[in-house]
Amino acid sequence: MESKKIKQAMNRYLQDILDFYHREDRSGITAYCQLLKGLLYSTLQFLPGNFTRENVEIEILELPVKLKIHMPCMRIWDGKTRVYGYIDVLRPGTSKKEIDIYPLKDLYKRVFPNLLLTNFFEFRYYREEQKVCTARPFKVSNISEITDQSKATLPKVFLKELQHYMLYSDKKSKETSFINLQKRLALKTYYLKEYILTPLIEHLLESRAKCELARLYRAYCYFFDLELSLREFSAFLAHVIIDGFIRAGIFYSNMKSNPYTPFSRGRVFEFARLNQMPERRLALFKYVSQETVDDRLFEAVKRFLDDICEILDNFDFNRMGFPCKNPGLIDGAMLQWEDYFFSPYYDTPDEKKRVKELLIKAGIFPGENRILKQKK
Repeated sequence: MESKKIKQAMNRYLQDILDFYHREDRSGITAYCQLLKGLLYSTLQFLPGNFTRENVEIEILELPVKLKIHMPCMRIWDGKTRVYGYIDVLRPGTSKKEIDIYPLKDLYKRVFPNLLLTNFFEFRYYREEQKVCTARPFKVSNISEITDQSKATLPKVFLKELQHYMLYSDKKSKETSFINLQKRLALKTYYLKEYILTPLIEHLLESRAKCELARLYRAYCYFFDLELSLREFSAFLAHVIIDGFIRAGIFYSNMKSNPYTPFSRGRVFEFARLNQMPERRLALFKYVSQETVDDRLFEAVKRFLDDICEILDNFDFNRMGFPCKNPGLIDGAMLQWEDYFFSPYYDTPDEKKRVKELLIKAGIFPGENRILKQKK
């Protein structure tokens, strides 16, 4: 009975793609994503693991075309902190050769360890940067090949790989190496700066939008008494954000509640208030902690930072000997992160030096700030 329902859902998916393609009011790739979302919800319920609509959220990221943020189009998660995986879509029927040379594929594989890449007919699964399988549940490979009689031919292969994809978050080992955690977060910091904040802030400033990030840009220019370049501010902001998340992660590491409360963006703002952070940083963490912001541009930032929360939630800082109970003691621990944050991801030595000076002046690395004061 289940097999029959799955086939029906997959056959309906093909016909829905064809029907949508023939409509005059085509609204772009987002509508195809909605069809894929429907297919996933229809099939996930038949997988072991209780993947129902109540326990799984499939989100589609909709951004203005002009905004050059690089982020997978879809995310599957539990609506809290557990991210099952990301899905990036290409236009329906993109050829195998075009998928092979897709310029964002290698970038996404590095940053998102459980990735599904699809042209809506072929599904390529990547885990830990390696392609593990390609599922082709349909005989057709393009919209023009779909007919009223087109049906799914290999639904079992699709289901098998989808199950592996959904269970990845159970099987992946929790990060136990401090060095590996540093490297992962250094890459995340770079990605946040280069592919999310830089195009986002550029868009906000060009459009003169009244947004918290645009206000923070002007506030920090006033604080530093200089005109920050776009890249400098994006790099600075990425470091401030990740630094705050790590500090909060360390602080809450040995405060596991019963029942367990996952580490989240909201707890970062809670930590910032407890530590009476400066007004600018407090405003920043209040902004990134919000679940609902009247600004769809924020969704890319929110989604990426949820991923950071999951990484930190799975790392036992207390077991690694970090001082967790006293927020003041965290400063010394944070000095261990600097070399990793500033090692591989700057275009020039001057940019690296400049951003580091900004972070010191803003007190993000207070340990080093104290050293500089002693030298004076």
